[in-house]
Amino acid sequence: MNHTGFLRGRSQPVIAMLVIVVCSVTLGFSSSAYGVDHSSTTSKTTTSSGSPNNALANSLKVTSIPRDLTPPLNLFTSQSTAWPATARSLVDTCDALSHPILQNAPKPCLLGDPNGTKTIVLAGDSIAAGWAPALNRGLRSSGYRLAVFPFSGCPMADMNFTGFIDGKPASHCDTWHKNVSSAIMSLHPDAVILSSVANIPGVDLTSARWSAGIKKFFDSVSTSPHKPTRILIGLSPEMVGNMPACLSVHSNPQDCSVNGRYWRLFQENEMVRDRTNARIAGARLIPAVQWLCATKGCSPVIGKYLVYADSAHLTMAYSLSIATQVTSAVLGTINSGQSSTPAS
Repeated sequence: MNHTGFLRGRSQPVIAMLVIVVCSVTLGFSSSAYGVDHSSTTSKTTTSSGSPNNALANSLKVTSIPRDLTPPLNLFTSQSTAWPATARSLVDTCDALSHPILQNAPKPCLLGDPNGTKTIVLAGDSIAAGWAPALNRGLRSSGYRLAVFPFSGCPMADMNFTGFIDGKPASHCDTWHKNVSSAIMSLHPDAVILSSVANIPGVDLTSARWSAGIKKFFDSVSTSPHKPTRILIGLSPEMVGNMPACLSVHSNPQDCSVNGRYWRLFQENEMVRDRTNARIAGARLIPAVQWLCATKGCSPVIGKYLVYADSAHLTMAYSLSIATQVTSAVLGTINSGQSSTPAS
């Protein structure tokens, strides 16, 4: 599977609705350091098909696109409307891809509780940035501020990247990794959350070198006597193809879902890899699939929500809709001192 879509800049969510995409067959598988506006995260969202858990459990049974699909597909016909509907747009002002100066001098978007005396750091690529709206909303009155350090196109593992990632020299990742650690440590965080892509063309993320790189990142922000809780948010399944595009030519969301053999392969490979990475890094693992997939697969529509803005990145609306669950998992992991799933 080609996961280049994970790594691209803000143009990735935009689709050309008139282009016939390869979805015609059933798919088998705040204030901030830079002035982020919190206004887009303040309205309440609820799932139209009962509780969020019920909506997720029933997501593979939905055979038609909800009339109140949120966000609507027509938002993804232009750059100006597609980008704000994408979860990672919330932290674009501190993304080192959009602002290359931040590769040498990383500064976070400060979200969550504006009066918080404790700090949770969220760091990683554009996939990590997708959790920012959920945590921003969920932490509002928690006593925790959320400091987000995103670098779209730069995976979380601190390792020497060679060649090119998404057409750009991979060395820019090394520069950011070298500098972001000191920026994170200066905040004296109580917890550090890492999240990243599942696959990168030409990069072996299943290797011991990748696991060691995740451990190196965590180690670099852990200094005695201050040792923040290490949290790894597990890999998200990549949908095959652009989901707004697929749904524009398929009235049945299941024609665009991931199930069957490819869902089993994800469970046997990526989810096992999560446990290995967490164990080696000494981190507590929170599986992302608990918010994205039912027992037998992953639908692009859950309740009334369009989950993905493309093949991998969450929509703003869906990230906000799972704020309670994501935040509870993070705070529960911090407070319990135990992994939310076995790391070995």
